[in-house]
Amino acid sequence: MITILLTACAVAVLVAAAVLMRRRIRARGGEHGRAEAAADYVAMFMVTMYTVLLAFIVVVLWQRLGDINADVRTEAQDLTQLVWAGQRLPAADRDALRSAVTDYTTAVLDREWPPADLAATGGSEFAITGLRGYLATAFSLDEQTTLRDQELSVLDDLSAARADRVGKSLAGSYPGILTVALVLLSAATVLTPFLLGPRAEPLSVLGIVVTIVVVGAALALVIDLQSEFDGAFAVSRVPFQTVQQQLAATAS
Repeated sequence: MITILLTACAVAVLVAAAVLMRRRIRARGGEHGRAEAAADYVAMFMVTMYTVLLAFIVVVLWQRLGDINADVRTEAQDLTQLVWAGQRLPAADRDALRSAVTDYTTAVLDREWPPADLAATGGSEFAITGLRGYLATAFSLDEQTTLRDQELSVLDDLSAARADRVGKSLAGSYPGILTVALVLLSAATVLTPFLLGPRAEPLSVLGIVVTIVVVGAALALVIDLQSEFDGAFAVSRVPFQTVQQQLAATAS
């Protein structure tokens, strides 16, 4: 909330400065040509800075989104392996393993999409703890030792992928100051042409309109990318839904 207020205040200051500068330039009509050249230089500088910052933010957010999707796929693959490994076990052991996988998948889709601050100790983490304890003690037969060790290794990989997904998803993993800077540069980019007042030529007016549309679309893209579990580029739920389908397909 404080960040939003500070950003709004900074944008208001930029608007006021643009209005005052425009009035001053009009009052000093003799220096209009030099002021126009200076404004064009400032506009070019603003556009360059804006483009660089926008590209950096999009790359950072897109990389984070890709990492979370990769973690989700890894979790789903490990859960699927646990499901099919359970098919090789006696009925009691198989049911216990399937129950833990079901609890994990349900916890992620229903309570960790997106993860909350308590995700590190509850939900799917609780299911992992139960699975680890069960796999460490349940199989006493010699022929099951290798299988137990394999599934414990899978569980370690599952836990690491989950921790990475939660860590990247929780608030604070992306510096909000970058968005604040982008909003300020967006406002400056749009307001700079108005320092001298919009030119009467149709192409100049069209250029200002296009700039406003592009800046607005860029801000919308950044906001959408920040919401990893919602929006046009949301993390896919399909891998976990596939695990649920595997559970249903192997139900006895």
